[in-house]
Amino acid sequence: MDYLAGGSLADRLRHQGAIGWQEVLEIAVKVAGGLETAHRAGVLHRDLKPENILVSGYGEPKLADFGIASVKGGTATSTAALTGSIAHAAPELFEGAPSSVRSDVYGLGSTLFMLLAGRAAFTDPADESFLPALARISRDPVPDLRPVGVPDRVCQVVERLMAKQPDERYGSAEEVAVAVRGLQRGFGLAVTTLVVGDPAGDSAAAWPADDGQAASRSDRRPTGSRMARSRTAGALGGTASPTQTYQRPRPPPPLVSAAPPSSGWPARRVGLVVAGVLGILLLAGAGTVMGIRLTTPQPTTLTLPEPETIISPTPTSAPTPTPTLPPPVCDPKIGPENCDTTVRTTVFHPLIEEVTSTFQTFIDDINERRYGDAFQTRSPRLQRAIGIDRWIEEHSTTTNVLPVIESVTDVSGDELRVVVTFTSIQAPEYGPIPGQTCSLWELAWRMIRVNDQWLIDGADVLNDVNDDNNPPSCE
Repeated sequence: MDYLAGGSLADRLRHQGAIGWQEVLEIAVKVAGGLETAHRAGVLHRDLKPENILVSGYGEPKLADFGIASVKGGTATSTAALTGSIAHAAPELFEGAPSSVRSDVYGLGSTLFMLLAGRAAFTDPADESFLPALARISRDPVPDLRPVGVPDRVCQVVERLMAKQPDERYGSAEEVAVAVRGLQRGFGLAVTTLVVGDPAGDSAAAWPADDGQAASRSDRRPTGSRMARSRTAGALGGTASPTQTYQRPRPPPPLVSAAPPSSGWPARRVGLVVAGVLGILLLAGAGTVMGIRLTTPQPTTLTLPEPETIISPTPTSAPTPTPTLPPPVCDPKIGPENCDTTVRTTVFHPLIEEVTSTFQTFIDDINERRYGDAFQTRSPRLQRAIGIDRWIEEHSTTTNVLPVIESVTDVSGDELRVVVTFTSIQAPEYGPIPGQTCSLWELAWRMIRVNDQWLIDGADVLNDVNDDNNPPSCE
C-alpha cells in the first residue's frame, strides 16, 4: 500500500476549513475515477467520507479504507444492517435497502458537500444523539450552498448526487465525472483527466442496475469516450502532479435550506426508522451499529517536514537579460497554430454556462477528431436528418478556432437563439465553397432543451456571401 503523507481531506478541513469549489470539482473527478474503478471490479465502498480520502505528498486525493466494502458475488450484508458513517449514508440504507452503486454515489455527493461547506449536510453540533441527523437525512432537502458563493450549476450536481430516491441520482461514478468535467469546461477551467482502471484487462465488471436489470457500462459510455484509462487496478485516484494550490482557510459557512422541510414525510415512517435504530443500539451495546462507527474519530495530527533551507550563491556578475519575444500570432490563413480554441463571450444570460459548454464540446471534439462525441451536440432530430456518415465526411479535415458567443436570446422556455462566430480551417475539397480552405462563420443556432441539455437543432448562416448559406473566406 502506498504511503500517503498528506493525511486525509478531513484533516485538511479541520486545519484549513472549507475548500474552494473550483478545487472541489478537480477532487470530484479524481475520486469518481477511483470509485468507478472499484465498481468495475465488483466492489462497493460503502463508507465514502472525507476521512477515507487520503492525500499524497503531491496533493493527489486517493480513495482508501475499503474496510467495510462489499464484493460482488461475496456474502451479502443483511438488508437490516446499516453500513458506513451515518452522516454520509444514503437514506434508503436506513430503511433496510442493500448497498448499491447509487448509495456509493450518494456518499460521494455528501463528501463533496462537506468539502464545499466545511461540515456535513445534515449534522448539527448541538445534537445530543445521531437520531436528529438520521431524520434530516431521510426528510430534509439538501442545504443550499448558493448563498455562500457556490455556483448554481455546481449546487445542482451535488443536489442530484444526494437525491432521496436512488433512481434520481447519477447511475454511476463515471457519469458523475463526466458531468463535473462538463462544469469545468463550461466555467473555462482546466478539465481534469478522468483515470479509470480496468481490473479485468479488456473487459470491465458491471454492477446490476438498481432496478434489477443488468446495465453494461458500454451502454452508457458515449462513442469515443475521452477518459484516460489506467491498467493499474490499485491506482484508485488521479495521476500525481508536483504542485497543489490551496485557498486561504475560511470558517464553515452557515447553511440555508433550499426549500422548507417536506411536510409529506410520514411521522410514522420516521418513528419506525428511529425505533429500529434504537433497537439495534440496545442489542449492540458496544458503540457500533452493524458496521457504523458511532464514536467520533480522533483528530489526526499532521506532521509536516521542516522546510529545506536553500542558500543561493552570490552571482559574480549581473545576469545577461533574456530577450523578450513577442507572443505568437494567430493567422488562420496559414493554419490553426497559435489560434485560441477556448469559447469567449461577454454575454450575461442565465443559461450562458450550458450554452458555452455545448459550444466548447463541439469545438474540442471536432479538433480532436472525436466526431461521434461532436455529433452528440446536435438534437436527435438533426442527427437523423444529417446522418453520422455524412457528418464525419464533412468534418474529417476541419479545425475550428477563435470561437465566440455573440448573443443569446430566449425564444421559449425550451428554445434559444444563439449567435456564434468561429473560423474553420479545412482541406480545399471540403470547404463550404469548393477551394475555400479558411471560412469565417457567423451562425444563428437554434438550441433546444433535451433531457436537461441544450443541443443544436439547426443553424442559419448570417454572413452568407451569395444567398447560398455559405460563409465568406478569410483568405
